[in-house]
Order: sequence, then C-alpha cells, then structure tokens
Amino acid sequence: MIGPVEKAYAYGGAIAGALAPIVALRYTLFNMGAGDLKSELYSWGASVLFNSIPFVGLPTFVHGGTWGLAIGIKLAENRIHKNFDKNNLEGKLENENTN
Repeated sequence: MIGPVEKAYAYGGAIAGALAPIVALRYTLFNMGAGDLKSELYSWGASVLFNSIPFVGLPTFVHGGTWGLAIGIKLAENRIHKNFDKNNLEGKLENENTN
C-alpha cells in the first residue's frame, strides 16, 4: 500500500531534482556579489534562464525533476518492500509462538 510517506519520497525527489540544477549553477557559475540584493537577483535569474535552455529537447530542470522522481519512487518501493518483509516476519513469529 502506498502511504503518505511513500508519496512524499516521490514528490520530494521530483522537487529536489528540479531545483538541484538551478541551485548548483547559482553557486558555481553565477557566484557573484553575494549579499547585494541586485547581484543576488541577477545570479538567481541567470541560473533559472540558463537552466531553461533546452537540453536534448527539454529544459535541464525537467530532466532533473524526472530523475528525482525516479529516485524517489525507487526509495518508496524499497520502503514498501522493507515494511512488507518486516510485517511478514512478525506474523510468522506470532504464529510460531501460538503453536
């Protein structure tokens, strides 16, 4: 069963994957004039615009969001299987104790 935690893994992965390239470019290529509001706005704006340039047909943040979603879904699946195995093991132990 997919619960709210598993959904949070998937959606959180997508959001983090979409924002990661923007933040990475902001603090690597466009790291100019920290502290000055005008420079900060230019840095963030340049990072967003640069990430909006299509790369293999789609903007970079779409690729990042897709990979983040895939990773989030995989983590959610691992959590579901871990909980399923744990519940099955507890059920087997209870059955053995009652016999």
